[in-house]
Amino acid sequence: MELAISDDKLRIRLSLWEKMLSVHGSFEIRLDRITGATTEAPRTKWRDLKLPGTYMPWVIKAGSYLTGRGWEFCYMVRWRNFLTVELRDRYYRRIILSLTDNQEWSDRINESI
Repeated sequence: MELAISDDKLRIRLSLWEKMLSVHGSFEIRLDRITGATTEAPRTKWRDLKLPGTYMPWVIKAGSYLTGRGWEFCYMVRWRNFLTVELRDRYYRRIILSLTDNQEWSDRINESI
């Protein structure tokens, strides 16, 4: 997975493998649609509905999930190093990723918006 900020957009480029597991393509999000980014662990519930995607407890959660908060896209592995991007006026309310440099990206996104 590769992230980049340019032309007032956050670009999240998924690898072929990540696209297959999440059944989704890459993202391009205007910065004015982002309300913030955090590194806090996301709240998940057993009632979250996966449509479509891949889920193996404590190993991977990838794909689109309908939650009590609205639609969320997740690509989380081993439940650590979270980056949660909060969105407005978008289909997805949140994008939750696992990144080794999650704090750096949280700071970059928050500085850019």
